[in-house]
Amino acid sequence: MKVLNPNTTTTFTELKDSVFLAGPCPRSSKQADWRDIAIKLFNKHGFTGDIINPTNRAYDDEYLKQATWEHRGLCLSTVIMFWIPRSEQHPAFTTNVEFGEWMHNDNVVLGFPKDSIKNQYLEIRFKEYGRNVYNDLEETVLATIDLIKNGWKRHTENIFFTSDTHFSQERTLELSYRPFRSIEEMDLQLISNWNKRLNSESIVFHLGDFGNFNILPLLNFKKMYFIKGNYEIKEAISSINDSRVTIVKPGYIKLNEKKFFLCHEPIQDTIAEFYLFGHIHRLQMVKRNGINVGVDANRFNPMSVKELEFLYGGVTKHYDENVFIDT
Repeated sequence: MKVLNPNTTTTFTELKDSVFLAGPCPRSSKQADWRDIAIKLFNKHGFTGDIINPTNRAYDDEYLKQATWEHRGLCLSTVIMFWIPRSEQHPAFTTNVEFGEWMHNDNVVLGFPKDSIKNQYLEIRFKEYGRNVYNDLEETVLATIDLIKNGWKRHTENIFFTSDTHFSQERTLELSYRPFRSIEEMDLQLISNWNKRLNSESIVFHLGDFGNFNILPLLNFKKMYFIKGNYEIKEAISSINDSRVTIVKPGYIKLNEKKFFLCHEPIQDTIAEFYLFGHIHRLQMVKRNGINVGVDANRFNPMSVKELEFLYGGVTKHYDENVFIDT
């Protein structure tokens, strides 16, 4: 288990199944920090991922640097664990903002002591999503570890498909009309969406135009099968220094008795019954003979098997001619 905090880690270069410990930070170097106990509990229960700890014992009044570090940690993490021992002396205003930003995400855990104050609204809103709220720190830690290990089960299988991430490629912001103010914001959102769906046991098929391969160490997955996109072919990709990645040619995969042909660009010829493709960004999510797994067509998320089968069923059983008609 690796613990990262602003004292020792100025930038994030590599992460695995990471947990961000969100909640009030001590106001001084002498004040006790609940995170010290939480980290011991993660150790006790054999957690092998990374801990992102925003407590800065060497805080130098550079608030922008601290706030930027915390925001990056929240985005890059796999699970955000909120523990909120709120009191009159420590009202945890920043924590309220962070919770509001992230509470809709499936990979958030919420806990607070029974004697904490003014957490009722957070509890009500969180339970509206059908989630548990914990009043014991160890139970909160255990729920977090379980979410890291088993959160993918909401997607049926730990297999995902994606394409056209274009990490760090500024021209993509304009050419694909992505709703981000900068490539840094784009990268953080794409990594956040990826890591909060996949864990270190996930299999992912990436169908090309990855972008900056230096992003790979920040992404959760066990194995990536990568098909070169038009950008990689055109620009001749350098070696990928990640043993988890295998470059493969376009070809078939069988999922639950269904056969799909994986490729970068959509193909009109009927050499296969059904295709998974990317390349066209958000111009079209489905075709008569295939599904677009690119991030632009899928809310900037990798596509799960469950989502793939939903769209496949729509195309093959339910969509009528009006879906594909020329206008």
